[in-house]
Amino acid sequence: MTTTQPVPQYAPPPPQPLPESLSSGYNSYSPLSTLERQYAAPVGQRVHIFIRTNPNVYLAGGVEAILKKSNNNNNNPSTMSMASSNTFGTDTSLMTTTTTTTTTTSTSDTDSSANNNNNDNNTGTDPFSFLGGDDDAGDSSATNSAAASAGGANHNNNNNNNNNKKKLAGGGGGPNIGRFLKKVAHSTTKTLERGMTNLAIRADGGKSPDWLFLGLYDARTGAVLSLTESQAVPMDESKKFYGLRFQIPLTLPSNALSPSDAVLIRVWIRSGAAMLQQRHYLIGQVPLTVAQLRSSAATFATTNPNPNYSNFMTVTLQSNMVADGKLFLCVTPDSKFLTLCGPGWSLADPDPQVAYGGGTNGGAAGGGSLFYLPLDQAYGLSYPAAPSSSWLIATERSVESTVVLPIAAALSRLTAHAGRISWQHAESVSMRVHAARHDSTLGEYVDCTFTLGQVKLTPPPAMTTTLEPPKEAVTIFGSASWQRPDSIFEVDLLQPLRLHTTAPPTPPPSGDARMASTFRFFPKPIREGILPALLRESEGRLPSSGFLLGTVRLQFDISRPQSHHHHLHTSSAAVVDTWECLIGLEGLLVLQQQQQQSTSDESNKNTNTPTVMEFPIFDSARQQRATIAMTLAMKMKQGPPLPQRVEAKGGLLSLMGLNALCDSVPPDLDVVIPDANVGHPELLTRQQQQLGTMGICVTQGYTNYHCTAIRSRDVKELQERCTKYNEALVTPADHVLPHEVRTPKAFRPSSSRSELLLAGLPFNVHTASLSLHVSEQEPPSNGQPPRPESVFTNVTCGAPADHARGFGNIIPKSTKEMNLQAMGFISPVGAVTGGLRRLEAKRAQIAKCVSDLQMALTMNVANYFVEERQRKNMCNHVPSRHAEMQQLRWSLFEACQSLHHVTWHCAMRRSSVFSQALGIATTSFLATLSDPNKWQSTWPEFWAKHGYLVTFEGLLSAAGKELGMIEDASVGISMLRFVSIVFRSDDNQGDVHKVPIMASPYLKWIRLSASHSGLAGTTPEYTLEIGVVPSYYDQRIPKALHDGKSVRFYPLLFEVGVDIRQWGAHTGANMKSKLSKADSSADGSNTEQPAVSILDDEDDEGGFADDDVLVELNYEAFNKLNAYAHSISPANSATSATKTHPLLENLYRHIVNSKGKISHGILDEASALSQQLGGGGIVFCKSGKDRTAMHVTYKQAQYANKFRSRNPSSLSAVVSGEDGTPFDDQTTADATVMRIYGTRLPICEKNVGQAKYAFNSLQVKFMPDALKPPMNTLAGFLKGGKVFQGGGIES
Repeated sequence: MTTTQPVPQYAPPPPQPLPESLSSGYNSYSPLSTLERQYAAPVGQRVHIFIRTNPNVYLAGGVEAILKKSNNNNNNPSTMSMASSNTFGTDTSLMTTTTTTTTTTSTSDTDSSANNNNNDNNTGTDPFSFLGGDDDAGDSSATNSAAASAGGANHNNNNNNNNNKKKLAGGGGGPNIGRFLKKVAHSTTKTLERGMTNLAIRADGGKSPDWLFLGLYDARTGAVLSLTESQAVPMDESKKFYGLRFQIPLTLPSNALSPSDAVLIRVWIRSGAAMLQQRHYLIGQVPLTVAQLRSSAATFATTNPNPNYSNFMTVTLQSNMVADGKLFLCVTPDSKFLTLCGPGWSLADPDPQVAYGGGTNGGAAGGGSLFYLPLDQAYGLSYPAAPSSSWLIATERSVESTVVLPIAAALSRLTAHAGRISWQHAESVSMRVHAARHDSTLGEYVDCTFTLGQVKLTPPPAMTTTLEPPKEAVTIFGSASWQRPDSIFEVDLLQPLRLHTTAPPTPPPSGDARMASTFRFFPKPIREGILPALLRESEGRLPSSGFLLGTVRLQFDISRPQSHHHHLHTSSAAVVDTWECLIGLEGLLVLQQQQQQSTSDESNKNTNTPTVMEFPIFDSARQQRATIAMTLAMKMKQGPPLPQRVEAKGGLLSLMGLNALCDSVPPDLDVVIPDANVGHPELLTRQQQQLGTMGICVTQGYTNYHCTAIRSRDVKELQERCTKYNEALVTPADHVLPHEVRTPKAFRPSSSRSELLLAGLPFNVHTASLSLHVSEQEPPSNGQPPRPESVFTNVTCGAPADHARGFGNIIPKSTKEMNLQAMGFISPVGAVTGGLRRLEAKRAQIAKCVSDLQMALTMNVANYFVEERQRKNMCNHVPSRHAEMQQLRWSLFEACQSLHHVTWHCAMRRSSVFSQALGIATTSFLATLSDPNKWQSTWPEFWAKHGYLVTFEGLLSAAGKELGMIEDASVGISMLRFVSIVFRSDDNQGDVHKVPIMASPYLKWIRLSASHSGLAGTTPEYTLEIGVVPSYYDQRIPKALHDGKSVRFYPLLFEVGVDIRQWGAHTGANMKSKLSKADSSADGSNTEQPAVSILDDEDDEGGFADDDVLVELNYEAFNKLNAYAHSISPANSATSATKTHPLLENLYRHIVNSKGKISHGILDEASALSQQLGGGGIVFCKSGKDRTAMHVTYKQAQYANKFRSRNPSSLSAVVSGEDGTPFDDQTTADATVMRIYGTRLPICEKNVGQAKYAFNSLQVKFMPDALKPPMNTLAGFLKGGKVFQGGGIES
């Protein structure tokens, strides 16, 4: 409330004559709000002048009367003046003239020739310029006005003297003919112009009202300083008894004039007819001094304890056309910088004393190196509950947040550390995968070299019990494989080749058979995880060596000779029987070591001396059929040591909450093993035990590629992000224009989407507040409560999404250098595209594929063992040449590697998206906590118990890349439920984990930590501690949040597409639905599904069950909001907790009816409910500047109108339109004013360098009426404002 103060008395400046010709500046002074005006130096010292007129400023007859009078005066130059006594409601003379001059009307706008008198001697005027429709045409359409003053008389006398001199100088006929032709041309121009004017008036037919606007001018130079918006003159006679109230104040710049200078407030009128809108006519003016305006504000600044001080002045309009016109002025100081803890101030706002450095002097950059200057705009509104002289002053502000960069820096520390653990873990796994191979010499291994010799057949081979002994020689093809002691699957060592036999003799193969039959491999000692079947054979004990090396299996295919090829090219029908020879490597190693120890040659003790041995060969009936001589050499060696195993616990996947979706198979890449299961294999399930015998299910090629090409790059990116973000807090980067920022700052423009370094910072974050207070000339009478004040706060931003990584297929393609398909890197579910929600749905599909393959493989292995045992063949391995089993196992390889790759990609995206969402949500919480109506109430107790409700209102379309942004945002926002905020009183003690908050008046530092909970210990829990100045902590942090009590986020996401892309998506879906119904009707089938209550749907954070993702997201958000409403305000019914809360019934109807159409009412209802339930609102679109501007201005205008109706907390709204969207003419009109004159266009300029909304006229046609931008603010069809050139404006 503003108390009455004595008004200082000033001597008004002397009356000034109305000039004969001048410019309104309307066409050269763009009404669009720009950064240049916002950052005009020095900032914070302007004066706002809110103006209301009395009805006498209405010119009877309007512009048409001016034009008619002008025509009459042109036809009768000797018309005498009449008394200028026209008051409101009378029809008297419009002009005052002298007997020596021609009677004229008011001036018109001409910016290019402000002092053009349009006399006969003006040879520089194009007589047909009015046909071009430019500003000069305005001078041609109306004659100049003359003031009844000495200055005006002298001016006219000088013109007459000049004309007489020129006539005397004319003399001859040539020059006289030229002047005559010019006069004819000028007269013709006037005649044509009057004809066009009359045509325009007749065409309009009085349908369009005239418009008034005011301007503030330098009295000395005539330069325009500021303009108001245009207000329509009421056409209804009953409404003409009230004056006009201009919402946009005139602004006196801080550095334009000295205190001794004078300024003029001029009142202009223009026609509403389309052809006359560029012509402006002066009604009158008011002279004021700069000192008068500034001193009034300064006086009240020192005497009024309320920062919302103002001064009321009544001035008389000096006019030749209206009488007793008055202007009622409300003079207020600048509102660029708020009083700390005052209305509209947020705890997340920077401290003006330190945040902007030298940037308080303004300039193009508009700020210091840390932050850019705040944006603001004041509006003057009526307040029906107060006298008509009162003003409801609404101040819109957009301020950057001090916490987004520190939060991103704090989280980057966690992600960099976790990424480093994940990198080390993956490297250790990759090394172990490599070491486990038969051809690896890492770690401890045995160097084995085997050479196959001749096969001795004893007795003569009978082949099988059912076949006759062959009458011709047999052919034996031998192969070798190795089975690790911890795996049932074998590894091929030697491909089938033809061997020598001794009975009957066979022709020797050509070539060096010895070299062809030699194979070398490097088995590793296995001390744990050994197959139970192998342990049972040794009575459950390991040999004396304490390890096993595995088994070499020699397989011999006995066949009739089909050819003398060295390799097996015969069909399976040629194979008569299969024999095998099993060789335990542990015994051979011991035997060879003993032989080496017993040798007499000391020089051979340390060499790998070959040994020739014979081994029996058995047929399938376990009868010995032959022996084979082999030369073997074995020696225990030590290769490069393996790095210490690094567990996945504490890595990036666990930090980001990506739990395993299926049972893992070795080597447990990125799988967190619960502490309770470490060292206790008996706790594993039977399925897990079976999978443990399957061996390693990734290829060494994939793990090497992933570590070197993907993980190392991503982890370096996280480390660079951590370094740069934390450096930016203490050493800010050089100051640049906002839209050119490519380094970490509190403000990140939308034009930096492709910058990987900035992926952890949210886009375009501003705390958008609208503070309302009543300023009145007289205080309320005794007994009446003081006028209310209120603040409406939102956070606006770009979509929290990982734009830099894109939304294309994340499965890389093979190249000439890297054959990914050969290493099993191929997706089993096709392309994997989109944002996090879709990617994690794909991840779930791949995990199911892995589970299905695991089940199929275990079942096939079990069936194979059963079949072999039925043949009385006790085996514990799967042959390497079992084609079906090996193909199934290879499919498992592909699925496991795809699952791992997608999981890592999701973790990286989460690290970026969650960082953005956390900074945005914390800004919203701090803004809400700064509102005295909240922190002084019981809301903090509800927050501590039920969580802080933070509602994200998205305006993205479910099509193209924006669908991916929605999917990213939905997951990042859902992760906020794991975050708890704790306030701490700053103890001035150093801590390396504290991240400083720069340029904040009361916030000192933050500290972000992570832990894990849940049965498996894989659910992340984040604690965000905020250090507060002790005095502020004691006085303004609610007691309910003291002593370490935390507030957990309760996040919601409502999404509604509002542009042409969403219209296209709905149209396509509706068309597809109609075609499907037509097809089903033709088939005679009924595809209609039974209705299911949305309250019964499972709240699946990562699911993608419906093509219409917007409806699905809104259902999920509704379920959560319904549960929150029941917890905050329980209904009376005992079963009401399972039903829709009464407050949410309108929202429920909007969501149910939203399928296939744009329903902006969802966001409107959700926003109102969030405000009523003590929560905060966050508005975002792709960049946070265009659709966000439309929605947040509509919300602000709606809130102001509810406040003016003396029921600001009301949730009701005037509903019109087919979709039930809350819609009100006054709200839309106020929102339009904010969109033109407010802070949203400068935000566009901050992001892309141009103060335009990235829409074109076609897009606007498909937007809801409440969100349509003014046509003069559109960027149009051009990109960047230039044809065929890239620019900042995105469409």
